[in-house]
Amino acid sequence: AVFVDPARHCGSNCVQCAESASWSRSSLGFVPSPTHPFRRAAHTMQVAPNSDGIQKLLGAEQEASRIVAEARKAKAERLRQAKAEAEKEIAAYRAEREGAYQKKLAESSSGAASTLERLTKETDANISQVHADVAAKKNLVVDLIVKHVTTVKL
Repeated sequence: AVFVDPARHCGSNCVQCAESASWSRSSLGFVPSPTHPFRRAAHTMQVAPNSDGIQKLLGAEQEASRIVAEARKAKAERLRQAKAEAEKEIAAYRAEREGAYQKKLAESSSGAASTLERLTKETDANISQVHADVAAKKNLVVDLIVKHVTTVKL
């Protein structure tokens, strides 16, 4: 067990602790010797009958407890406010990012539609060009085929 300094143990009113020779210093703090009354049995303090020191100490302790309780309440309130503000900021950021995503999605899908339209026009133009080339060279190709079929080499 760890014990406090004998001067702080019971205060200066403890007759039994006034024997500082019965206390020794160790790595655990001031430890009473095995024969000290603190080790053997509980002892009482001798208090002057008209002393209001204890009342002052009790009042100070209550005041300190009240201050600590108020500080804890204030800290809890600050944490609630900070959490609420953080949630608002997160919601605003999320809405901003969602808007940017929707805009990008709209741009890319309209880009895909315009690309499809452009490719369709180019394909139609290429098909029309092929048909025009076939029509222009059709007679030449037919004449060439007839010439090769009708001409016999001996």
